[in-house]
Amino acid sequence: MYQKDYCFAGLGVRMLSDVPPAEDENTVAFRQTGEKINSTCRIACVQQLPQVHGTQLMQTNELRLFRSGDTLYQQLLSPLDGHPLTISVYDAVKQGEVSLYLSQADMPYIARSVHLWAGMDINHQLLLHRRVVMHSASVRTEQGVILFAAPSGVGKSTQAKLWHAHRRAEILNGDKNAVGIEQGTAMAYGLPFCGTSGICQPYQLPLRAIVLLEQAQQNETTRLQGVEAVIRVLRNCMGHQAVQEVAGMMLEQIAALLETVPVYHLACTPDIRAVQVLENALGE
Repeated sequence: MYQKDYCFAGLGVRMLSDVPPAEDENTVAFRQTGEKINSTCRIACVQQLPQVHGTQLMQTNELRLFRSGDTLYQQLLSPLDGHPLTISVYDAVKQGEVSLYLSQADMPYIARSVHLWAGMDINHQLLLHRRVVMHSASVRTEQGVILFAAPSGVGKSTQAKLWHAHRRAEILNGDKNAVGIEQGTAMAYGLPFCGTSGICQPYQLPLRAIVLLEQAQQNETTRLQGVEAVIRVLRNCMGHQAVQEVAGMMLEQIAALLETVPVYHLACTPDIRAVQVLENALGE
């Protein structure tokens, strides 16, 4: 049995596996020893994946999700032909254990850590720990962390690089970050996912602003408030919102977060003018 412990945004995760996980360098940076364990993932490699039960809640090109009572069954699907690669079984509302089954036929590909975290649904475990994962790039400024959120291809990494080039801001992560509240302060946290950016650091820092991006010919910022801000931020959050309790938890967490941190819509160009316009808005 292989055992390794990690910490993601304050969530202590223990991995117990009967096969050696193929740890990437991003995951290694999040290793921990001697800290509290909140969630345990028990991994088994099997010839035949167990059957799922209950009602199907959702299906995408990447996964299927089923529910039976308070138990969720998630299947990760092959990008080649859609066959199941893994099945995970976990509670919809309580933190604790996740059972993750890997298809022996897809080894060693499926034992890579990036697949294991997706397989155990780390987004859900973090949500139960009062952390919400956002599809975003992050930079560290003198005023705190700025998150640039948008769908893939809109320019998250571009805006982060502009702040690095023109304001010496440190790029912390190019793809996914977690957010939460600690003692009344909005916080941002690093995660072991970097997308195509290659930039991924463990960090825990105060959050200055969330910036929702849109490509445009001219640069303009708009401060978003109230329900509109919550809804538009939720569109960039990661988690199974088809699960009623998950949707409720995410809404509660984001609404509380936005009481302490501003949200801006930034229509932007891929140059220094976007930095200047946002900088002015943050200084008002």
